[in-house]
Amino acid sequence: MQVTTVHHIQALVRARRQELGLSQELLARNAGTSRKWLSEFERGTTTAVKLPLVLRVLAALDLVVDVATSRPSASDQAAGNQHDGELDLDDVLRGFADRNRS
Repeated sequence: MQVTTVHHIQALVRARRQELGLSQELLARNAGTSRKWLSEFERGTTTAVKLPLVLRVLAALDLVVDVATSRPSASDQAAGNQHDGELDLDDVLRGFADRNRS
């Protein structure tokens, strides 16, 4: 799932918590935050959206953050590789190996 706003993350957290059958109290305790903060975060009413807290909540829900660029790099464009912003490590390593052989 591609997330582009804090609101997406808030909705994702709430939906995943409910899917797992976790109370706000239990999730907050597992993530090391308060139930009040989690409740406000899920509703979008907190002004204290701090990345470390959000990452702990996501981890407590077994959610992984995968950061990718939305544009291919210049080398990918030159090579004709279009991966929707994802890097293929094998392609990158092959490119370095090919350069070293030349």
